[in-house]
Amino acid sequence: MMRIIYLLFGCFLFASCSKNHDSNESANPPSIAITGPTVMYASPGDIYAIDAASGAFRWQFSSDGALTRPAYGNGMIYIGTLDTLRVIALDDSTGNIEWSLPMQNEVDFTILINNTLYAGDNDEMLYAIDPLTGKIKWDFKANNSWVSFTSYGSMVLASNDDQNFYALDAESGNLRWTYSTSSSGVFASVGCLNSLIYECC
Repeated sequence: MMRIIYLLFGCFLFASCSKNHDSNESANPPSIAITGPTVMYASPGDIYAIDAASGAFRWQFSSDGALTRPAYGNGMIYIGTLDTLRVIALDDSTGNIEWSLPMQNEVDFTILINNTLYAGDNDEMLYAIDPLTGKIKWDFKANNSWVSFTSYGSMVLASNDDQNFYALDAESGNLRWTYSTSSSGVFASVGCLNSLIYECC
């Protein structure tokens, strides 16, 4: 049986997502990743692709608003655009848009886990998306914005600003169980190790 442990100092093995409710571009600092032969540099409003061997510029994707921190996989880059309220998949070789999924609200994060793309918006909804087609597999509604996210076995685990911690079936999105964190506040990171759930504020 899994137990929940709260950590006040020091966190590890966490897939956390930074909140961006006010569309403040400074909420997502620049990040660097390598996908095959390409170096990806992502700033709050732009993504640059640079050849890893030569340093030559390859392509650039720009947005009028802030972008979520990118997720990488399947030869694609997944981002949420706050100006057009979409989740977009870019070909990491060309920068071309492979698919674009309209959302109802601003997207707080995009995370790729076990070949499923998860996107949480700032109006309570969590979406599981097919990363190859952009089709929604399932969605789940909580009572506030999503704070942190990871997976454990056949479940996805997420904490929410409604002061609840949710365990959802990764395949169907059905609720397995929930745990109230109201006595300890909202937690910024969550992870699993040896059948224990660790949360950090």
